[in-house]
Amino acid sequence: MFFFYQITDLPFSLYSTFVVEARHGFNKQMIWLFFRDMLKGICLMAVLGPSIVSAIIVIVQKGGAYLAIYLWGFMFVLSLIMMTIYPILIALLFNKFTPLPKGSLREKLRSSPLPLSFH
Repeated sequence: MFFFYQITDLPFSLYSTFVVEARHGFNKQMIWLFFRDMLKGICLMAVLGPSIVSAIIVIVQKGGAYLAIYLWGFMFVLSLIMMTIYPILIALLFNKFTPLPKGSLREKLRSSPLPLSFH
């Protein structure tokens, strides 16, 4: 189903990225980068997806009367784990992060009352 969705969604994704976003100046992506990111997403889903689906199947089979609570707990823990792993591992696969250069914007952010940290 995942591959079927990818294939059927491809024309809409291409139109959204290269027509709608480009029309408004939001798209800076090249076509080869679009397909490279799509391939990375497919590979990531192929690695993570089976274990998550397997865990859900086991919970459904053994959940009994507390199925909803067990599924909620599993999804809650999975969400916490993914929120921790995403900025450290997954986001680095798709984006390049560089430190904010010294200047007025950096100084404004540092003097902001929000708890931000720059290294």
